[in-house]
Amino acid sequence: MTRLVSLGFLSNPITTLVLSEALAASTNLTVNLTTVATLPSQGVSVFTYPLAVQLTSPRRTLAGSFQFTITGPPGIYTLLASANLAAWSELGTATNSLGTALFTDAGTFLFPQKFYRARSTVR
Repeated sequence: MTRLVSLGFLSNPITTLVLSEALAASTNLTVNLTTVATLPSQGVSVFTYPLAVQLTSPRRTLAGSFQFTITGPPGIYTLLASANLAAWSELGTATNSLGTALFTDAGTFLFPQKFYRARSTVR
């Protein structure tokens, strides 16, 4: 018999839960989905992320920079840019702790077009 224990906010040591979208939708968690679904009402922040790394939500800032969101598994990502898709240069790194991270390229105005990619950095 499975017993679900109600976790009160004061007795719950978990404050943040980060899991993949695939795991959150997994049929293996069917018994526990009720518990996961009730965690926000108990003071726990629940974040999900896609398994594939994506650069999304591109936009120009008021200062003329270019911003985008990195979504994917938590980790540290190196951001690369290219004006021609042949030569790539490192722009910097972004730490993705909860499945998304914002990155700003302040030097984008120097190029008529620019392409971006992210790669996981193992540290």
